[in-house]
Amino acid sequence: IFFLLFLQQMVSSLCTSITTKERLSLVEDGKSLLPRFHPALVEIQRGRRIVVFDSALQYYKDSSNSVSNKDNLPDNSNDEKLPVIFLHGFPDNATGARLVASEILESSSGKRRCLLFSCPGYDLTSISPSKGRSTIDAVAEDYLVAINHVLGEKSRFHVVGHDWGAAHASCLARKQAPDRIASLTMASVPHNMAAGMKAFPKEQFRKSWYMAFFQLPLLPEWWIFFAGKSNRKNDGLRWLWRSWSPAYDFDSAYFESVRRTLSQPGVIRSAINMYRENLGISFLIQYLAVQTIVGLHWLIGCLRGCKLAPLKFSNEGREEHDSTFSMPVLAITGENDGCIDTRLFDVTMSSTHTPKKESLEEENGGDNADRDLYKKVYRRGCSLLRIPNAGHFVFSENPQSVAESIIKIMDKSDLDTKVS
Repeated sequence: IFFLLFLQQMVSSLCTSITTKERLSLVEDGKSLLPRFHPALVEIQRGRRIVVFDSALQYYKDSSNSVSNKDNLPDNSNDEKLPVIFLHGFPDNATGARLVASEILESSSGKRRCLLFSCPGYDLTSISPSKGRSTIDAVAEDYLVAINHVLGEKSRFHVVGHDWGAAHASCLARKQAPDRIASLTMASVPHNMAAGMKAFPKEQFRKSWYMAFFQLPLLPEWWIFFAGKSNRKNDGLRWLWRSWSPAYDFDSAYFESVRRTLSQPGVIRSAINMYRENLGISFLIQYLAVQTIVGLHWLIGCLRGCKLAPLKFSNEGREEHDSTFSMPVLAITGENDGCIDTRLFDVTMSSTHTPKKESLEEENGGDNADRDLYKKVYRRGCSLLRIPNAGHFVFSENPQSVAESIIKIMDKSDLDTKVS
């Protein structure tokens, strides 16, 4: 393990650290180090209304993959509705929201722009070996610099995040730009996930085995990296997609674009570093402790020849909310998510623990303390959409339902803004 850690540091020293502002200056000077954006489904970009950005804010305006620089950034002066920012997670790329963006574009008759940003660390010039650059706060800060560059420092916008993108969007909404975000949508990962894991440790820690595995040096990169290079049917990347969304018959072109994204030199390590810097070795220790307790509980039951009472863990995590949301919030989860247990959303983004509620604002029952906490955290309400027969990749599995819910919360927020 010590040898692997040393080797990992040697690999890190070969990378070049570059900040978001430095990347933007390279673009402005016409000296961008980036090659083309990963071969993605760029046909969704219609008349500059849906735009896919890489981390240096180069974007692709047509199916020929031609690159434009800052001087040709999409003009937002004629926007009739606030734009919507999409942030992606792992293992994914910026085109993961392409179907939802298309639905939103058609619904708004082209009056609302959709901007799909690539996560810092998912292309060559945004890889940083510097410790701390993959934390949620640091990545959210990078996103805000990019958003300011595209829309302006005083612009208002809606933000939609999936997986890690949900955590980054939440940070933007709570800390970085709370007064500028009109609405927040968090998909597949809830706010204050630690509290949810305390409520369902056995189930969620079982699904979170990969988070513990990613704390090991080099082995995760090897597992996913060779998955990105090979054509085997049971490679690591494909296995994650299938286990997280069991019923999803995923688009091969989309999957291959993600494979190519992660196969760029240094990208897979940068992506996995998000787990290392935000969770750390302490998560691996917690994981092993929970699995040991569960294993001993099962073994004792077998030796005694009877079924023991289910394990119960203290759930005090609901008091860990450290900030509030000043905008309407939409939470989206797949009913069969194999990555994040759907019940975590009922603990952290609901006023009660009762599962499968379509609208949290319409629920009248529940504990008063829970309701007071819910109102304190979500000052303008939080709605929960649980999609049947869907897994982790809800944007691709049921884009129509996702888009409809996002459109509702955005239109309501836009209307409230005009009235005020």
